[in-house]
Amino acid sequence: MIHNTERLLKSARLSKIQVIFTYLQALTDDCRDVSLDYKLSGDLSNLPGPSNPAKFLPGITPIDGEEICLPKTSCSVFQSTKL
Repeated sequence: MIHNTERLLKSARLSKIQVIFTYLQALTDDCRDVSLDYKLSGDLSNLPGPSNPAKFLPGITPIDGEEICLPKTSCSVFQSTKL
């Protein structure tokens, strides 16, 4: 799956398609802003936060200053970001 994502990302960039990254990251270090569905999911209740930021996988990394990156705190990117 990661290999296919890398290929898709490369293809989008070559075609000048705007790439937008969303990633799981709490807005507070104690995760009090994380949605209930994440809190009930066990491991997802303790997301990376401001003092321990989320990391992208090698090969699936945004280009700094060129691609949009939006942290999200719920399952829906539309519910917890500015999209």
